[in-house]
Amino acid sequence: MRGAQVELVLFEKGYAPEVQCSGENVVLLVNKSVSSFSKLANTLTEITQSVDGVQGVEVHTGRDYQVSIHRSQEFTLPSKVLLVDDEREFVETLSERLNTRNYGSCPVFDEEQALEFLDTELPNVMVLDLKMPGMGGVEVHRKAKSENPGVEVIILTGHGSEEEKNLYGSGGSCLSKQAS
Repeated sequence: MRGAQVELVLFEKGYAPEVQCSGENVVLLVNKSVSSFSKLANTLTEITQSVDGVQGVEVHTGRDYQVSIHRSQEFTLPSKVLLVDDEREFVETLSERLNTRNYGSCPVFDEEQALEFLDTELPNVMVLDLKMPGMGGVEVHRKAKSENPGVEVIILTGHGSEEEKNLYGSGGSCLSKQAS
C-alpha cells in the first residue's frame, strides 16, 4: 500500500522511478539517464519523505540506467519552466518533452493564466509567446520582470518584428517559431 502511495505522489510531480518498499523504508530505482543524478535523487527523496509512514529513502540507478559519456559534469537544470502560448497543442507537447527530461514545466494558454501562476509560483524560466489574443506577451513580460526580475524569459513568436527582436533580444533569448 505504501508503495502505491509513493508512486502516486511521485507521478503527480512528474516522476516515475521504480518503487520498492520494505516496511517504512523505500528504495527508488531510476532507469532513465539524467544530467544531474544527485539533484534528481535529492528531489525524489524530498517528495517521498512527504508520504506518511515513510522513514527512510534510498535512490539508486536501476538496471537500465546508462551514464552519458558526453556529460562528465553535472549541470543545474531549471526546476520550473512556465510555458505561455495560446497554441495549446504546441505548448502541451513542449511541456511533455520537458517533463520527460526531468524539467518541471507548467503549460498555460493565455496571459491571465500566466499572471495567476506568477502570483503563486516563481518559475526559473518563462517561455513566452509574444503575440497572443488579449493583452499579449508584451504586457506579461513587463509585469513578470517588474515583479520577479530573477525570472529568465525566452520570447518566441511567429510574428515578430526586427524592432521587437532588438527590444527583447538584449535582455534574454529571442526565438522564432514557425507559424502554422
